[in-house]
Amino acid sequence: MKVLLTTVGSRGDVQPILALALELRTRGHQALVCAAPNFRTWVESFGISFLPLGPDVEKWTRERPEGQTTQKLPSRARLRNLAGHAVAEQFRVLDVSRSVTTDYPWLAADPVLAPKASPIRMQITQTGAWFLPDPNPLPDDLETFLASGEPPLYFGFGSMRAAAHTGQLLIEAARALGRRAIISQGRAQLGVIDAGADCLSIGDVNHEKLLPRVAAVVHHGGAGTTTAAARAGRPQVVVPHLYDQHYWARRVRALGIGVSIRTFADLTAGALVDALRECLKPEMTALAQAVASRMELHGARLAAERLISTFG
Repeated sequence: MKVLLTTVGSRGDVQPILALALELRTRGHQALVCAAPNFRTWVESFGISFLPLGPDVEKWTRERPEGQTTQKLPSRARLRNLAGHAVAEQFRVLDVSRSVTTDYPWLAADPVLAPKASPIRMQITQTGAWFLPDPNPLPDDLETFLASGEPPLYFGFGSMRAAAHTGQLLIEAARALGRRAIISQGRAQLGVIDAGADCLSIGDVNHEKLLPRVAAVVHHGGAGTTTAAARAGRPQVVVPHLYDQHYWARRVRALGIGVSIRTFADLTAGALVDALRECLKPEMTALAQAVASRMELHGARLAAERLISTFG
């Protein structure tokens, strides 16, 4: 069977599609992943065929207007234009529009973390989240940092942009609580403010190996990071920027596995300290661990098996 898997968005949108492609290949089927061109090298490193479509997402969101010296978050109108252009390009190149809407959708989200709704005239199949296996070890400097003290706080905003002072704000909040900090650089290129031994700036690393070893996770509320933190049994502070990130913030609060700051614009050192104090209470960690024990860890495998049994 030959399967076309197509997505629009950032790494968090491509990663689960890639996980499904690998599960299909394991079962002897061919998958072609279509996504923004900046993901080509990454996808092909797994031996999966790739078709670039639409604009380079990272380059598009990094662009600066003429004369502007600092980077800012793209406007909502600009983000909508990006999504619309990418979808239109995929429809034009691939004749797939009839396959996009259906009364029988699949939901690649954990049923505990994000239970499906019950819409009229729809039959939803919920497989669980599609996790991408990552055999890579953590970098040596990160291993050394983790081993040199109590579990640190993890801060990361993924593909979101952030102001230049954000790294300083995060470290100040951690220090106010007497905690060490790991800062994930992300697209905002967050860094540390000094050479203190209590903080470390990192690039992309294996979340599956890292997050179970931190005290709490502060992030933007992307579906992938929210699910990875929940899977690790770590309490969360969600700082949503846009789109579905507000939904994930609500779900984290509803489950009692974390707290949230209203929006990224409301992020201050004081607000973050207050949120972390609440997040680090033993009862919240216990709830996070309880939720982790109930999560479905094989969503990509279940989806691949259902796809094969239905269409193979």
